[in-house]
Amino acid sequence: MDTRRTSTTRLYNAEPLLNKVFDFSFQLTIRKGGEINFEGISYFINDKKGHFIGGHIHWPHKEDDISRFLKRADLNKASSILIEALKCLSPHSYYEGPIGIDAIVFKNTDGQLKIHPVLISIGDIIWD
Repeated sequence: MDTRRTSTTRLYNAEPLLNKVFDFSFQLTIRKGGEINFEGISYFINDKKGHFIGGHIHWPHKEDDISRFLKRADLNKASSILIEALKCLSPHSYYEGPIGIDAIVFKNTDGQLKIHPVLISIGDIIWD
């Protein structure tokens, strides 16, 4: 039995239990020579059932709890971590172009905003 897949499935099924505030995605570009650039983030607009109905590209144009939480410096730091992890996979050897890595912001039981980790890795997608 593949316990990794079972664990991922359990985590994935628990995701709707989170008090989700919004979805967003790190937008990156994989270049031919192996360079990976952080291009920005995009926000997803979902209906009350969580179905995608639209999106916004780039940073929000007004200050609110979310923009104060997702500070530019923190996003740059998080994107640097993602880029280093991606480089370990050498994605430029089989792909060149844009990619997105999805995440969610949710409120924990104390009302604090948190980022939910990515549940399925690029490696899982590539090798499945």
